[in-house]
Amino acid sequence: MQYKNLGDRQIAFGNSYSCDVDDDGVKDFSIHTEYFGKPAERIDCQQFYFIGAFPTYSPVDLNEQTPLLNAGNLIGKNSYANHAWYNASHLLLSEKVITESGNDYWQGKWKDASHKYLAFAVKKDGKLYYGWLELSFSQSQGALILHRAAIAEQAEKDVFAGK
Repeated sequence: MQYKNLGDRQIAFGNSYSCDVDDDGVKDFSIHTEYFGKPAERIDCQQFYFIGAFPTYSPVDLNEQTPLLNAGNLIGKNSYANHAWYNASHLLLSEKVITESGNDYWQGKWKDASHKYLAFAVKKDGKLYYGWLELSFSQSQGALILHRAAIAEQAEKDVFAGK
């Protein structure tokens, strides 16, 4: 595995971050925020996304969600029932819903994440190299916190989150 310490980097709303996990000069993924208004529902949303580059694949289910993994969970081609590996994914992790009444709230699969792992794979020469991103989410600070990322040095080899 090739590891990258992300230094507990905080990505607050309005900011973004791109990462080249394997240091080959190509950004593998980015964390991006977007503001999305829903006038019919009378709410606005501050959204936090994981965006894979074109050669970066993510396991995605029918609801366009990626699994929230614990340390030691297996990451590989056949790791997730009801998920398929898609490239260039744009995955909503969490969002702050801003209401007219001021009763704002957080929603999304990753809104309570604390040192959880997001699986990804990078395709090179037609083969997948599996990896992970360790992240947390702080609702009080309104930020994703990026701890570490890693990618396999051998193609098509299953890896374990956090290892």
